[in-house]
Amino acid sequence: GICKGCPSVNMADAELSRALRDLPNRVQTSSKKERQEIIQNVISVLSNPGLNEKIVSGICKVVSITLHRYKDTASQSYVRKLIVELLKHQPDATIKGMTGVIMEQAIWHQNIVPTVIWPYWTQVRENHWQML
Repeated sequence: GICKGCPSVNMADAELSRALRDLPNRVQTSSKKERQEIIQNVISVLSNPGLNEKIVSGICKVVSITLHRYKDTASQSYVRKLIVELLKHQPDATIKGMTGVIMEQAIWHQNIVPTVIWPYWTQVRENHWQML
């Protein structure tokens, strides 16, 4: 089992807690420097033995918050790096969590996007078939 009195375990748990504390609110900062620090702190605890599927799912949900908010390429690159690192450390939980995020985004967008994009999509599809 895990040694409750071991300083290294307690320190690792404290680092994990610190990196994830209030993460959904903190990632919404407009400061690119803070975004980088916040995401880097999360990346730094991904090898923590206390990281489980529920925590990974929560991190994936936080990623979804950034999708509409992070318009600049630097901030988007931090999120991409986070996803890559999540996949390295927790591949199954990350795929499950990101699949849920993608489904939620798709459902949210399906009510908005078809009315705006559908005429263009129809034209693209017709042009594609003409090229074949």
